[in-house]
Amino acid sequence: MHYLRWKRHGDPLYTLPVTSGCPVDGCDRPSKSKRSAHGWCQKHYERWRAHGDPGVTLRPGVGWVKDGYRAIKAPDHPMATADGSILEHRLVLFDLIGPGEHECHWCSTTVTWSESWPASRRALVVDHLDFDGLNNDPANLVPSCHPCNAGRTRRWEDDHAAPAKAS
Repeated sequence: MHYLRWKRHGDPLYTLPVTSGCPVDGCDRPSKSKRSAHGWCQKHYERWRAHGDPGVTLRPGVGWVKDGYRAIKAPDHPMATADGSILEHRLVLFDLIGPGEHECHWCSTTVTWSESWPASRRALVVDHLDFDGLNNDPANLVPSCHPCNAGRTRRWEDDHAAPAKAS
């Protein structure tokens, strides 16, 4: 440890300087290491990582894209997470079909919103028919079980397409 401190800083007793607070205006949280988080606190560092701006504020109904899906702030929605956000496709399908049990669009297995994946194979997963995670048109969303959702690919769709009718 001391050797590495000497190699990096020229002093075997070197310690990282203690920074005061987060440099974002109005934030009184302690900052993380300047080297790994630009001196911001954890909250503002995570906002910068997710949105490219440490000062971004999220308002109800305003969305952002995460992992290819649009998330929005809807703290009063029954499907909202602890931070008040919800993936838009889950909100749209929940508002369309309601709570409770439903059939998987592909295999008719009973799935439910109240179960959580991966703990349960009965968890309802929202499937985008056109494979576009940002197309949250109600006609593009169907309830699915996880095995069907995970196994479905564009090639699977091509192989299982209905045969063309002869004219």
